[in-house]
Amino acid sequence: MHLVRPLPLDARPLPAGVGVRPLVAADLDEVACLYFDAYAAGVAAETLEEARTEMADVLAGAFGTPIPAATLVAEEGGRIEGCIQTVLDPPWDAPDGPFVIELFVAPGRRGRGLGEGLLEAAASALWELGYASVGLNCEPATAMAAFRIYQRLGFRALG
Repeated sequence: MHLVRPLPLDARPLPAGVGVRPLVAADLDEVACLYFDAYAAGVAAETLEEARTEMADVLAGAFGTPIPAATLVAEEGGRIEGCIQTVLDPPWDAPDGPFVIELFVAPGRRGRGLGEGLLEAAASALWELGYASVGLNCEPATAMAAFRIYQRLGFRALG
């Protein structure tokens, strides 16, 4: 289900000690491991190697043109604990404008506000770039906790 939210989002500070910065190619191995661990087996990637390929494909533009200022990682203690990936023109049916293709957090770090903080940081960057809204996809049947967070943050279903 496609969800959209007008910008800006209300500020959601990250937990103390967590920093946000753009995702860079040197992060790909660590981000691929995080991506693989963040989802139940087979939901996003069948193998770690497939996760590495998908993360490299994101930066290469295979899933839409990356927006570097809104494609971010959250770090704590020098370790990447979460990632948001935002693109323009994804290759599937999606609302116009910036679209979050991935938002994932280390399983042991969930419930601390990392995902919300990453989403707010990306949304702030998009707002500063002149965008008026951001979209994403979330299936309530398989990601009810994420869906409830998006609803609470003001995302609404299209159609």
